[in-house]
Amino acid sequence: MGKWLKAAFFSVLLIAAGYFFGTICGRMEQFSELLLSASGSLIKPLLWLLFALAVMAIAAGLVAALLRPAWTGILAYILSGAGILLGWQVSKESFILVLIYVLAGSLYIVGVAGDMNERIKLSMQSIRKGQGVLLATLALLLCGSLYIHCTDYIEREGFSIPDPYMDILMEQTVKQVEDQVPEIMRPLIMPTFEEEFRDTIGELFEQMMAPYEKLIPLTIASTLFFSLSTITNLLAFVPNAAVSQVVSLLVSLGIVKVVSKEQEVERLTID
Repeated sequence: MGKWLKAAFFSVLLIAAGYFFGTICGRMEQFSELLLSASGSLIKPLLWLLFALAVMAIAAGLVAALLRPAWTGILAYILSGAGILLGWQVSKESFILVLIYVLAGSLYIVGVAGDMNERIKLSMQSIRKGQGVLLATLALLLCGSLYIHCTDYIEREGFSIPDPYMDILMEQTVKQVEDQVPEIMRPLIMPTFEEEFRDTIGELFEQMMAPYEKLIPLTIASTLFFSLSTITNLLAFVPNAAVSQVVSLLVSLGIVKVVSKEQEVERLTID
């Protein structure tokens, strides 16, 4: 397998990872509806987000470590950006976010290449250089998609107390009121009270939140961004270890090789 064919293979891996990541960005529409309506568990969607980040981190690390000269890696990042758009959506907002990703990826590969060139002995620690910025940029794409879809959802449906939370509030309130009403009067009073109480609380909540509706998507997206950033910082060793293992496997299979070079170094001395 020729050098350029191998480079194309690793580029395709990053492009495929980018397309998959783009599909996860597209799924943020369902995530936003699930989040705002509190209609189900968020654990599975969050695991998908972390998995998408890990896949991108591993593919990006391999490209940064293996593709030389650096411009070939930058080209791979540009194409993976196109893959993200293809898997997600093509819009002004998504294009801007993907452009930020391409810039971060380009800086990442240049940083890794520079760090590897400065080292006397080869080390996969070089892939950590700038990886935090790249992961933060990927988290920004996910949260940007969440912000877009949350804004669309609130404009379409309005922001109200999710039914599960309303049911809990109703259950507690109705129980307290029932204790104050004679048992013989409950069938006549309670159904009307429940309906009027639900409508009153819902309208009051909407009136209170109306001035802040535009800030709600930003608050939600920011919370997710800081959560993902914290988690990725804590688990950054996972994709790094995966890249190291994959590179070791590629070396053992002869797909890539470690080359030792002797260089002449000039130094000033006092004789």
